[in-house]
Amino acid sequence: MMTLSLVLSLSALGVAFYSAWARQAPPETITVIGIGRADGQFDRADITVSVMAEGSDLSQAVGMIQSRVTTAGDALIANGIGGVKTSFGSGYAITPNVSYESGVYTSTLTIQRSVTFTIENETGPALSNKTQRVLGVLQSYGLFTQTQGVSGTSSVVYGFSDASMSRLHDEASAAAVQNATLRAEAFAKAEGLHLGSVTQMTELPQAESQLLGIASFPPYAYGTNTTPSVEDDVQVTFTVTPA
Repeated sequence: MMTLSLVLSLSALGVAFYSAWARQAPPETITVIGIGRADGQFDRADITVSVMAEGSDLSQAVGMIQSRVTTAGDALIANGIGGVKTSFGSGYAITPNVSYESGVYTSTLTIQRSVTFTIENETGPALSNKTQRVLGVLQSYGLFTQTQGVSGTSSVVYGFSDASMSRLHDEASAAAVQNATLRAEAFAKAEGLHLGSVTQMTELPQAESQLLGIASFPPYAYGTNTTPSVEDDVQVTFTVTPA
């Protein structure tokens, strides 16, 4: 009798354990990808030029480049164009030169370095107009002519400032989550299920894909048929239960 009681007790324990496990089993889920987009206006222009200078040594050539860029920056202010930031590229292109004249060899170095003039906090035609004004001043100070030691304009690129990119990314993320929710609701309804809570949300690697809507080459005109925007994609998992 004791043996039978023990078997019955173990059986009852097994049923209780299975029942508890069944209640704690992971819920059914559905996973979808939501796409969000936030439109904006470009409020930044980067004008990059490649500056060259020739000197007897590296220090002299680098100093000449710095002097030319400082002169150009002062000229912008003198012409009423403020708020233009200047930044230098991280490296140099160095070319050694050797000349021979009257029995004497002379060696020099030609240094080439990229310099970027950045305009921010302007949008639409105002950004395009200010860019043209900056280009005009730089050109008048010889930054587009080889004889003045500068090889020419490398690029003019329009884009979003850091502040605008952050704001638009947040808006695109919110739109992506909303899009994912709508898609999940549609799928759940089609399968006769009720959509529950979010269990996981992941931003996909292609987030913050900036859709450039302006050509980054002459004539630097602002405005095309493509609206500048930021896109964000998220993968969202929801629980589902029978409707």
